[in-house]
Amino acid sequence: MAQTCSTTKPVSSSSSAQKPKKTAESKKTKLTKVAKRTPKKPFRNIPQGAGRTFTFPFPTTIGTTACNTCLGLYVPLTRNTCFIAHFNFEPQSNTGRTRTQRLKNYEVGPACYRAVVMMTKEFLNDAQWKGCWGALTPNMRRGLRMVCPKAGVTGKTYTGDAMAEGVSEFFGVTGENAVPRRCGNLLVRYAEGAAPAVIYSDDAELRRGWEATDEDDNENFAMAEFFDDGRVMKEGTAEGPFEA
Repeated sequence: MAQTCSTTKPVSSSSSAQKPKKTAESKKTKLTKVAKRTPKKPFRNIPQGAGRTFTFPFPTTIGTTACNTCLGLYVPLTRNTCFIAHFNFEPQSNTGRTRTQRLKNYEVGPACYRAVVMMTKEFLNDAQWKGCWGALTPNMRRGLRMVCPKAGVTGKTYTGDAMAEGVSEFFGVTGENAVPRRCGNLLVRYAEGAAPAVIYSDDAELRRGWEATDEDDNENFAMAEFFDDGRVMKEGTAEGPFEA
């Protein structure tokens, strides 16, 4: 019987068997470590030119930020009520021309300085009446805190210095509480059964860990313009000039 020839070459028993290629499914999946982002903590932010008496549930964090040439003020009133404000007073030239917002334009002479002091006290008097604070108390004075990066600068007198003096005169505070801390952000954390915790946050920490909320639900102060000669224009009515 004739033998048929096979066209398939025999595999030598001495050669190694070819290893099958690994499929995508057979490869080990490399796990990429993803850094967990800590959720930002919400806080009620009182923006520039706003402020009033606030009552809130626990827990709550409230404060004001970006007080570059402005003054941030916190005053405790009751266990869940406080006054927070972001004072922003911009002096103008006597001609009434609008000034560019440069740091040097926030330096004030004696007459304008006194005008800012008096207006700060006037705004606080209105806030006391509207917020039904009653008489000022030792607790308010002890807990009062201010922030302003441009206050207490050697050789300079800025609006921040004048606003701080107005606050100090109104509340009758002296010593450390009469001097603003030279930073731009002031937060206060309220929790049930704990004393209010004041937080002085720098800008980087604020961006990284906090999220501002409720900025539109605030009460703005009446607008006032301050002039170098000590005059004040408030709601269309001129006052002063105030004497240094």
